[in-house]
Amino acid sequence: MYLVEGVKTPVIDSMITLASVMTGQDFYEKGLTLDELGIGHLNKEQLLDYLNNGV
Repeated sequence: MYLVEGVKTPVIDSMITLASVMTGQDFYEKGLTLDELGIGHLNKEQLLDYLNNGV
């Protein structure tokens, strides 16, 4: 199980594992950062707005 700043994430870990098996890609190895997704600069409120409302 991976920890993000000390937080256990078993559900998303399972989803990443399933996606890796289904596609034959290791998403733990290949994963993207928030900066690569273009959202690394957002603060908490901006990120929540982005997730709820999109661009």
